[in-house]
Amino acid sequence: MKGLREFIDWLREILGGAPQPQPVPIPVRVRDR
Repeated sequence: MKGLREFIDWLREILGGAPQPQPVPIPVRVRDR
């Protein structure tokens, strides 16, 4: 799941680069698939 980390980093940049302590709930959905 190397791309997942990049995806979270990309989301963080869009949200304003705010450091989030926990991953976004969106990537978790992809993991379930």
